[in-house]
Amino acid sequence: MIGIESLSYPQDGMIDTLASTLNEPDTFRLKQLLKSMEPVEVAYLMESIPDNLRALLWKQVPEEAAGEILACLGEVARSSLLTQ
Repeated sequence: MIGIESLSYPQDGMIDTLASTLNEPDTFRLKQLLKSMEPVEVAYLMESIPDNLRALLWKQVPEEAAGEILACLGEVARSSLLTQ
């Protein structure tokens, strides 16, 4: 099991990068960014952004990582995604 102290969380600049890629018409860069991240990192970012951006980001999450990301999300964030 991974200890919480060994987890790496994305820098605040990552949130800005993510937000800017959400506004790009081509989603390739966003998808590549998400694929390069651990599920816990994506979950951390998703909890750090407003609900409307979270919903847009969720649509770009690789299908194979969705379950793990949902498991890492807090109840409020997970619930907001599953009720949409």
